[in-house]
Amino acid sequence: MPTVNLPHFRSIFLLWATLVLVLPSYGQIATSRIFSDNMVLQRNQPIHIWGTAPAGTQVNLRLHTQLSLAFADAQGNWEAVLGSLPAGGPYQLLIESPVGDITYSNIAIGEVWICAGQSNMERPLKLADNGTAEAASANWPNIRFFTVPNVMSAVATRQLTSGQWLICTPETAKDFSGTGFYFGKHLYQNLNIPIGLIDITWGGTQIDTWISPQGHALFPDMQPALSALANLDIEEEINAITTSQEAWDQQLELQDIGLQQNWSSPNVSIAGWGTMMIPKSWESDALPGRDGSVWFKRTFTLTTTQAASDIQLSIGRVDDSDQTWVNGHLVGSTALNPGLVRTYNVPASYLLAGENQITIRVRDYGYTGGLLGGSSDMKVQRDIWQVPLAGNWYYKVGTPNLGNRPLDFAPSDYPSLIFNGMIGPLLGLRMAGVIWYQGESDSGNPFHYRDKQIRIIDDWRSHWGIGNFPFITTQLTAFRPTVSQPGASSWATLRESQFFTLKRSNTAIACLIDEGEAYDIHL
Repeated sequence: MPTVNLPHFRSIFLLWATLVLVLPSYGQIATSRIFSDNMVLQRNQPIHIWGTAPAGTQVNLRLHTQLSLAFADAQGNWEAVLGSLPAGGPYQLLIESPVGDITYSNIAIGEVWICAGQSNMERPLKLADNGTAEAASANWPNIRFFTVPNVMSAVATRQLTSGQWLICTPETAKDFSGTGFYFGKHLYQNLNIPIGLIDITWGGTQIDTWISPQGHALFPDMQPALSALANLDIEEEINAITTSQEAWDQQLELQDIGLQQNWSSPNVSIAGWGTMMIPKSWESDALPGRDGSVWFKRTFTLTTTQAASDIQLSIGRVDDSDQTWVNGHLVGSTALNPGLVRTYNVPASYLLAGENQITIRVRDYGYTGGLLGGSSDMKVQRDIWQVPLAGNWYYKVGTPNLGNRPLDFAPSDYPSLIFNGMIGPLLGLRMAGVIWYQGESDSGNPFHYRDKQIRIIDDWRSHWGIGNFPFITTQLTAFRPTVSQPGASSWATLRESQFFTLKRSNTAIACLIDEGEAYDIHL
């Protein structure tokens, strides 16, 4: 047997044991994702920077003339406070520690505003009126964007999962909130200082998910749902719903006789098909409560010259999904996007001089369904000519009524999911104020909204702890068709409820009663 050098063996053992004890706590320094190159920090307020590092790590920070020191706590979290700075830049933020250094460059000090709400705040500039042209000239290096990722959380969380500050360019502006962009541009042109805009949006969400658990304490009816958060496994909920949706989708495809009988063919007889004036929801006509598939057909006529070139087919908005054929050729399909005006290119090789047939298979998963939007959105066109398509269409039901497709797990299924996942991680950040565009999803309970709208202001101000910062509410637009006589309206009642925010100091309302479209909730 070989001999063992015991002193040498002991040294190796002690070194190994030391590494075993040290390695689990070793790590690198990091900041919250809200900090990056190109960021804007709030002027004239203490600057809070936070992140993670191994427990006990000393962190030294320097920003322009300001210095700070912090230590990571037992959980590995650190937070430093730098002195306030006036508007200016560009600067570097230097973060030094024994486990690594971080440098962030091109930092501006100016006004930081949060742009929060549902789809009207979320809607990108490129989809706004004149938005494409506006984006094309959006070279504003002192306007910066940050988009908070969509995250739901049953518990309070400190860190964002992703994100970075972007300089305003034509490429970045087109995908940022249109409402936020116009607001930020107005600020910049009037203040002439750097502007930082933080997009915290999620379409189709109700106000309860934006309020903290503590903010709901005044509402006894919310307590059962809040209690359920303790045992909520979001991933498990999503998986179960996905399984149910896949089963529903399979039944829709299997039971659709339009697929079985090839109704997309122009040779299919339309004898026995009904007629419907389009655009409108089929619930408002002959198919109340119908979920599943319905097929639509109509013809349009082209001259020999018109049929010799590619054309654009616009079928307006479809709730929820469509597959669209021209003369039996599939020209486009869009899934689960009821707000989108469908426009498809039709090659000349698919066209005929004379009569041409359009077939649309519409799949509706719940609530309203059909070919919607404005009449002017339905047409075939090229260059200076167009053929309108609004009017009588033939239709035939493809499936039996399948009932509502199981809904996705959504932030509004439980209170506080957005607050925990998207607001909470920003609470240390100093900012100038909030612009808020939400309420469409609460129109079913408009009286409830007035108390919650006031509560969200109190709740956010309390959590941020920086005083009564400005909170500007965007009023709901003039959505829904005009009626001949005054009557009850949940939309109008919610719009009235929004004015209750003016009971709080430093609040304002952007009135949009003179804006909007009857059949389009988005601007």
